[in-house]
This record gives sequence, C-alpha cells and structure tokens, in this order.
Amino acid sequence: LHFTFPQTQATMSIGESDQFSTVVPPPTPVPKPTTPPEQQTEFISPPRPNTGKEGRTISLRANHFQVRVPKGIIHHYEVLIIPDKCPRRINREIVDTMVTAYQQRIFQGQKPVFDGKKNLYSRDA
Repeated sequence: LHFTFPQTQATMSIGESDQFSTVVPPPTPVPKPTTPPEQQTEFISPPRPNTGKEGRTISLRANHFQVRVPKGIIHHYEVLIIPDKCPRRINREIVDTMVTAYQQRIFQGQKPVFDGKKNLYSRDA
C-alpha cells in the first residue's frame, strides 16, 4: 500500500520509516474589512407609543402558579393513541392501564404525568 500526501508530494510505503517532516507555512491572514468611524451608524430604537387616554385600569388575574421541579432527569414520551379523536377521559384511561402494566419495569415506581392527548412525563427514581 502507498499513501500520497498532496501537500508534500511524498510517497510512503507501509513499514517504511515515517521520520520525515515538511514545514508548511501558516496561511496568510486576510484582514477584515472595516468601516471608517464616520460611516458607522448608531442604532436608535423606535420611540415607545403613548400610554393612551381612553379606557380604564382593570385588575387582571392570570392562571399561573410556581412549580418546583425536583433535580434529576425528566423523560418525555410522545403517546400515540389510535383513533386520535378519542376524548381525553378515554385517553387517560388507556394511559392509566398502560402505566399500571409497566409501573415497575419502565417507570420504576414513579407516577408519570399525562396531558390527556400525547405528552407523558416521568422522572428517574
């Protein structure tokens, strides 16, 4: 077998000494184009709109809450139930049956969380 190295045009057979070296100069750096300071533009953000004068202030209640996620690995499973037009209640019953059957083998005793459609989450025990 022979190997040819294009940079050095040297040929070496297997078993021969590879005690040769070739010095290849580093590539010549290409200077980056610069814009003269007088041509540089300054970013000016658009002005904010007025707060308005019509309407009234209201209290708004948002549906959110703080969640504390335990440390560890969280697994996401995509669940495919056919037919896909089943009500969430039926989907939950199907997933509950599957979880019960594989509780120890797959979920290591942890209770996974299902959104009723296609997302199932569990964490390592």
